[in-house]
Amino acid sequence: MTSSAYRFLLILLLASPALTSLAQDVPRWAPRAAEADTLYSNQDYVGAAKIYTEILDANVQKDGKYDDRNLYGILYKRAVCYYSVEKFEEALKDIDMFDPVFPKAPQPKILKAFIYRALDNVDKQLENLEQAMAMQPPNPDFLKWRGLLLIQKNKY
Repeated sequence: MTSSAYRFLLILLLASPALTSLAQDVPRWAPRAAEADTLYSNQDYVGAAKIYTEILDANVQKDGKYDDRNLYGILYKRAVCYYSVEKFEEALKDIDMFDPVFPKAPQPKILKAFIYRALDNVDKQLENLEQAMAMQPPNPDFLKWRGLLLIQKNKY
């Protein structure tokens, strides 16, 4: 054998355990999640939420928490789907499960603010918006939104 053939075999032998471990790290629900993500990106929120629900239901929680932290991404996407089809209470339930696991993430607070805007709850909208604003650099759109809410509450 030539030296390049030996090199190829050596690389193959060294890489195969790494490739095997990568293949083992892919959750069994990943293909279904990819299908749901496709529906989600095509704005078929009902179809995506259905598949996300199947994935979450198949992965039983322990003590109200999922063992696999990746499932919280699925949970958050389902919350966005629910928000998009105006199932606000279901969206809030999902966010309330997501939020304690990722308390420093501003996105759930922003989504909650949007939900409370749709529900016409100025107090909760302002509370969540301010929490999100405290977690990230100033955003002019959020500053305007907060200003309008404060005017509605006569707190200017």
